[in-house]
Amino acid sequence: MNDIVDNFKVADRQTFIEFINLLRKDFLDNPESWESKTLPDFLE
Repeated sequence: MNDIVDNFKVADRQTFIEFINLLRKDFLDNPESWESKTLPDFLE
């Protein structure tokens, strides 16, 4: 993950939504850096 995602602070509903959007963008831009690429992989 990138530094923005790593250092992001979630304080309320709006910042949580922003955080999820940042995660999604990071996943789409850098899928090779993600260990779990699907929800079932993550939950396993």
